[in-house]
Amino acid sequence: MAMTLFSLTSFASATAQDGGYKVSAISVGSGETPISGGISASVDLTTESGGFMQVMVQSEQAWFMIGKDWKFSRSRCSFYGSVGHFQSAPWVGPYAGCTLVLANLGGQEVSISALTWPGFYIGWEPKNWRTAEDGVENPESLKAGYFSVASLNLGRVSVSIAHLNFLDDKTNILPGVAYTQKVRSDMDVSGSFTWNSNSDSPMFFVGASWHPKK
Repeated sequence: MAMTLFSLTSFASATAQDGGYKVSAISVGSGETPISGGISASVDLTTESGGFMQVMVQSEQAWFMIGKDWKFSRSRCSFYGSVGHFQSAPWVGPYAGCTLVLANLGGQEVSISALTWPGFYIGWEPKNWRTAEDGVENPESLKAGYFSVASLNLGRVSVSIAHLNFLDDKTNILPGVAYTQKVRSDMDVSGSFTWNSNSDSPMFFVGASWHPKK
């Protein structure tokens, strides 16, 4: 995983040199989320004009995202292109998200957020989803996974509901809650709980992010 992160980060850094990108966050974590599992590491790079780039690696998957963030008076929107692999199966897909600020209560921002992130597999499915492995023939001609989330955010707390339609799996509805705590001016830690409706089991994730001082 470290070698993959180094390779992708080197690629991102080379791509970013002429674009004014600077590292804005380095994150590590462990556990499960609706779209990840195990130990993870990521690097975010941004520009003053809203450019965004991310490299993320885990034991079974990795991705590279690039796009742009826009800030308006009461909202923030993002649109990225992404490419990656999961269990050695390559995929591509667009990412779109938006946050609308509703109010400020006692110094805490209240907002709602939504994102959608479909991924389309090129050529073959991830190992555990191939018919030879799971015994299920995927009836869909397009090998894809569709992920979307809507959340209500109050300061450090976020309550969400996610929708995951992945290949031949049954559609999964995943409610969850997350909490982020700043421990230093340039570092925060976070934890999340998600209920996996398909497996009828909980998923836990903990992580930390370092944000270089500007």
